[in-house]
Amino acid sequence: MLTKVSAYSFLDSAQALDVSEQGIYNDFIHIKEIEGLGPVEAAISTTPYGSVDGEAYSGSHVASRNIVITLGLNSDWDTWPIEKLRRLLYRYFMPKQKVRLVFESDDALPDMYIEGYTETVEPALFAKDPEIQVSIICPDPYFYGLTPITATGETPEDEFVTVNYEGSIDTGFLLTINHEATPTPNNLYTHVGDEDNGVFGVSIGVSSTVYFYMNSILGQKFARTVDTSSGVITNRIAQVHPGSVWPTLKPGLNDIYVYSDMGEQTWSVQYVPKFGGL
Repeated sequence: MLTKVSAYSFLDSAQALDVSEQGIYNDFIHIKEIEGLGPVEAAISTTPYGSVDGEAYSGSHVASRNIVITLGLNSDWDTWPIEKLRRLLYRYFMPKQKVRLVFESDDALPDMYIEGYTETVEPALFAKDPEIQVSIICPDPYFYGLTPITATGETPEDEFVTVNYEGSIDTGFLLTINHEATPTPNNLYTHVGDEDNGVFGVSIGVSSTVYFYMNSILGQKFARTVDTSSGVITNRIAQVHPGSVWPTLKPGLNDIYVYSDMGEQTWSVQYVPKFGGL
């Protein structure tokens, strides 16, 4: 279950206000309710058949996430009067302003974050029980683990490393391949699970001064080599084999294979767990 929610402003002038150890109703600001933390509804596209019952699936899409937080204000009428608490919240939540929310829980899942933009801020100025309701639109509807996870391995082809991916949404990763022993390879390969699901290949080599760096995260994909002696970064998209499948991790156990046509290499995979809801 959720135990703590933290808001981080992108304004340097935003003052921090920690929670009390005596419980939420002793906090100057406490959360009364949060909506919009479950999986976001998907829009499923289908196309009718001309003369056959039913429809053909043609795609799906998940829109942005809308998180609505109701915040209660507990003034001490001295250091933190209601007006000062309200102005503090305006430093974190102001329409159009970007904000990061971090969620902590007492279960086995990691701490997660999501970023969005404040849509509305509606204070109850004259209520007996002061509160503020904040609506946040998150263009990326998914939650991400705070700490990247790294797995390492070595070639050859028949060796693999199994990763238990605890996220609930498929995700790409960063792959680094370093030279270990000669000869220099002409081709590098990687895939997750059975190679029948698709293999990513690239026609480049690595050496004691050059390593390969690939990103398979959706919307951020690249393939590069980095020369550590000169600092030169070279785009290698043109050397990616036709028909290559960019590898992704799926929820559960994933066998990661990395290999080459000659020589020996070491490799590392770095990923951030991705979640569809809390």
